[in-house]
Amino acid sequence: MSKYTRYSFCLLIVVFSSCFSKPQGFLQTSSGLKYKFFHLGTGNLPKQFDYLRIKYQAIPINQNKNSIAVTHEKFFQLNFNYPESLIEEALTMLNKGDSAAFIFPFDEAARFFIIDSVGKPKKVILNIKIVEIIPAEKYLKHQIELKEWVNHKSDHEHKILKKYIKENNISESSYSDGIYLIFEKKGEGKKITQGMKVSINYRGSFLNGEVFDDTFADKKSFDLTLGTSEQVISGLEIAIKKMNNGGKAKIIIPSHFGFGESGSSTGIIPPNTTLIYEVEILRVNN
Repeated sequence: MSKYTRYSFCLLIVVFSSCFSKPQGFLQTSSGLKYKFFHLGTGNLPKQFDYLRIKYQAIPINQNKNSIAVTHEKFFQLNFNYPESLIEEALTMLNKGDSAAFIFPFDEAARFFIIDSVGKPKKVILNIKIVEIIPAEKYLKHQIELKEWVNHKSDHEHKILKKYIKENNISESSYSDGIYLIFEKKGEGKKITQGMKVSINYRGSFLNGEVFDDTFADKKSFDLTLGTSEQVISGLEIAIKKMNNGGKAKIIIPSHFGFGESGSSTGIIPPNTTLIYEVEILRVNN
């Protein structure tokens, strides 16, 4: 049980009404931190250096009513710097499973959290739920084990790729700038360079032939501007810059030019996974 008095309120909802323009029902700690509890969990309070896995929603006060709050998730390590940090004071009030709302100055909240806001309000309501409390030694051990697993996966990927190249008689001459580029059709249009707008069809698959994305089948081309960050993986952009309008090619992209050690955010592409793209350049505009 927290050293602070706990209150149970209605369940946290995603759509917030205009009551957040004038927050009500909040208590206040001696340091001035305003809070109220929605749900009480179980277990012990976090200790210094523990890692907290939290879900949160950041709601600027005085924003439009009925706004949609986006739920984010992050890890946070406690260093016990409050009263300098109201955030840490708030988190030390919460057990695993607790849900509560806190009012913070915008600048304090923005140091640690994503604020879904237009402009810069003076204050923000943070709705926080403690999903898990992990002792520091356990968290760090897990990180070491994860790094060892990633290194093992990296070696495994290299062996599988070498085997695939050999079994499919792919010439090493097709290897350039970290990828394999095998032309099916050279194309006769203009050379593609940085800043150009390009429309393509592509089919993405794993080395075992399993397809994970296919605009050919969807009959809907994909448009991108070369050089714009995070539109496509870097290996695909490297390949497209080597092609001409009307060209078609098979591209083999090792993970360090793909989704890397983490894999895709959707979970579709595992860590350390080589990918194959079949790409056709449909249109090129300056």
